[in-house]
Amino acid sequence: MIPSEWCQGTLDDLEVEDDVTFGALRSVPWMALRLALRDVTFCWPTDVDAMPSAWEDLARQSNLLNWHPGDAHELLRSDAAGADELCHLAVHKLIFGALDRPEDWRSWLFAEAAASATDVLVLGALLNARCDSAFVPMQVEVLQVCWDDAGRDEDALAAALLILAADPVAVWREVVALIEDHVTEQRGLIDVRASAAAFALRVAEPWGPLLLHFQTAWWVAAVRMSRHDAAPGADLNALRSSLFAATSPLDTLVLWNAGCAQ
Repeated sequence: MIPSEWCQGTLDDLEVEDDVTFGALRSVPWMALRLALRDVTFCWPTDVDAMPSAWEDLARQSNLLNWHPGDAHELLRSDAAGADELCHLAVHKLIFGALDRPEDWRSWLFAEAAASATDVLVLGALLNARCDSAFVPMQVEVLQVCWDDAGRDEDALAAALLILAADPVAVWREVVALIEDHVTEQRGLIDVRASAAAFALRVAEPWGPLLLHFQTAWWVAAVRMSRHDAAPGADLNALRSSLFAATSPLDTLVLWNAGCAQ
């Protein structure tokens, strides 16, 4: 079924799964992240129940095809959204705002890498706090497939999750760097065999199986566009260094953005 009628609303119109749970996490400034989404317009089919199961994938791919780190519009599968999805979107927007809305590919890549790694940071924070959350079993199931596909032994993911729970921020830094290095490398490769070999080496890194989950091919295609060849702004390295040095990168990002707004 093709949606012919749409609902449109703000964050206040959505049912946010794990809203209360995220609000209780010390390392996640959830209310500030929610506030960063106050100007985002969300859209979903009016008759959600009539949509085929493929609609979730269609919505995700449509958002990817129109990916922009300062997104003010987001297509949803319904009027329900996970707090993890919204956290990811908020990190995009805050980085884009803190960097004064740049259009160079390095800034776009950092915004995406930091947002995607935030999914892992949140998972680690939930595991550390032993919170009852819908996000945890769903994410662990997805990661198990990635670890299996990467050829890791059956205990490898459990060991990785213990490391993540012990220090989510340290793993966040590793994953940001992994995504940046992988996409930067792939951006310059035009030989299919060289691309595959480089990808395989990245997957072999400690957190490499995550690259099988993240939509890195879309990002590489986007940052290859000539319109993104501008030099990065002077604030990119400063912001990246500040977040990497922080004990709570999301709190630091919120404060950095607040400073830019003054």
